[in-house]
Amino acid sequence: MERDIEFLQDIVRASPHVIYEYDQVNNRLQYATENLFDTFGYSFQQLQDMPGSLWAIVHPDDAPIMKEHVNKMMKGKNDSPI
Repeated sequence: MERDIEFLQDIVRASPHVIYEYDQVNNRLQYATENLFDTFGYSFQQLQDMPGSLWAIVHPDDAPIMKEHVNKMMKGKNDSPI
């Protein structure tokens, strides 16, 4: 089991994409990969301390798609890999 966890952590670290966990109830970033700063220019701590941080970094043109994606996830109907 520990080896499986390490393997998955290696995959996540190697990904060029930002992988994150966001608490919708408390509107707070819970986890993000280390490349967060390179992509968005904010550290994990800065985004954790920022109220509504997910929406603060989403480009206005992308907000409707992102909101639809989040709503689907909240309803358990997400079929998108993002």
